[in-house]
Amino acid sequence: MYREALKLKWSAAEKNLLLSPSVEFNPPVRFLQTGGHRKKVGIDYDKIHIIIKFTDAESKHKFKHLIKKLVLKQEKGLGATSSYEDVFSDYTEKNTSKGKSSGKKSKTESAAKKDESTVIDEEESPKTPPIKTNTNSLFSYAASKNNSLLKQLMEEAAAIHIQKLPASATMLLRMIVEVTLKQLIEEKSANSENKSLDLEGAINLSLNNGLGLSSEQKKVLKEFKNQHLDHLNLAAHANVKPNKERLSMARDCIDQFIKSSV
Repeated sequence: MYREALKLKWSAAEKNLLLSPSVEFNPPVRFLQTGGHRKKVGIDYDKIHIIIKFTDAESKHKFKHLIKKLVLKQEKGLGATSSYEDVFSDYTEKNTSKGKSSGKKSKTESAAKKDESTVIDEEESPKTPPIKTNTNSLFSYAASKNNSLLKQLMEEAAAIHIQKLPASATMLLRMIVEVTLKQLIEEKSANSENKSLDLEGAINLSLNNGLGLSSEQKKVLKEFKNQHLDHLNLAAHANVKPNKERLSMARDCIDQFIKSSV
């Protein structure tokens, strides 16, 4: 899939990002593993010849859009566990039944769609009000849980500039994950033995069935634990220099879980 992405037409800057050794290509792969997404994008797998097949003329354009949203732009609030509608909300078809379109929407159409999506978002997620953030913030949404510490941390996460303050943002990310998990554990009364929990202990307890997490949520937590927990712990105890690339990867891994939990 990565090789197919490199074959598409990109600007010089976009191609450099794709060729970077630190590029995180896992989100679109996991996105396409979600039920129905691969069919909607128009991608099929030839398991015999180990190749990617595009099922129609539109599918390559959709695939390129997917790479832009989840790899190149790394848009906040979007990730491997996002819905198809969220990732493709601003996608314009390149081919229609009447032939190629201009790929542009009228201002009236765009405004209507924006208004419609705003109404839907407000109805479905009334407890997650949008907050103003900078483009390099750690998280871009407020907490609605009745937890003053969590609300304070999420406010700071929206304001902090992770490129300028990676050490502070790393500590903040670690605290947010820990407080979020402890909040979920408390809500479910899952710590029956009243143990003192550190971040790893909170993750392990959260992976138990008693917390009622979905299989996708458990998958994200396991990936976060296996790929990013050690770096966060080492950085927190002044054993390694916080790395903004590693920080961004850890944030992107856990982003959707935090968004659905706070």
